[in-house]
Amino acid sequence: MGRVSNYIQSKVKSGEALHFTLIDPDKATSIGWLRKRASTAANSGTDAFLVGGSIGVSKS
Repeated sequence: MGRVSNYIQSKVKSGEALHFTLIDPDKATSIGWLRKRASTAANSGTDAFLVGGSIGVSKS
């Protein structure tokens, strides 16, 4: 297993909560905006970042 998988599994096995922060690149207005959000999330204790969102998806 990899380091990330081991980390997630150990927290789950010990009954701890995990917090994942989703970054939607479509919402990032600048690299500074992204750095600020990522820094705030990391300092607040997020366990992992997910990058994705609704890019390319339309309601029609």
